[in-house]
Amino acid sequence: MTMAYRVCISDADVLINLIKAECIEILRLMFEEVVIPEKIREEVSQKTKGQDFNRAIQAGWIRVVSFKDLSPVQKAAIEIFNTSYRDALDDGERHAAALANELGIRILLSNDKGARRIIEHNTGIHVMSHWEYLVWCVSEDKLSVDEGESYYKAVEAILDRPVGSEFKTLMKRAKDVIDEVKRITTAS
Repeated sequence: MTMAYRVCISDADVLINLIKAECIEILRLMFEEVVIPEKIREEVSQKTKGQDFNRAIQAGWIRVVSFKDLSPVQKAAIEIFNTSYRDALDDGERHAAALANELGIRILLSNDKGARRIIEHNTGIHVMSHWEYLVWCVSEDKLSVDEGESYYKAVEAILDRPVGSEFKTLMKRAKDVIDEVKRITTAS
């Protein structure tokens, strides 16, 4: 089996939930690299113990992009994006989407449904939740259905507001989302 996609960008919520559920490594099933802005690194570090997160950063498969390392043109484009969406998106989603937009990264991991609607409507970025990611892994034979369900339950157990659906029900519901991700990843 080959890697389905090389890179994504992530908001803090998905990373925090996977770290707390002790399954951050599953992101490596589909992505060689997870890019995050410095703002997301700060938020994830504050809300987790950080050990698995720091190991992933040190190993290089989570890459932190600092604003100061970007070109002047990239900085300007990100500032315009951030200013445009200041009232519509919270800091994490706004910074992640701005960086994804500027770097041409087409997949953003986030559990925020409101942010999803805004980002997908106004950019070429596809937003994927943690459970949609798990369904995608199952659909690409990176996980069995039982493994996907086990990871899903581990994340559900730590959420303040769990999804509340059975994994197999979500698998049926996610067909259109997974088809769009497959279209994006094969077009790149």
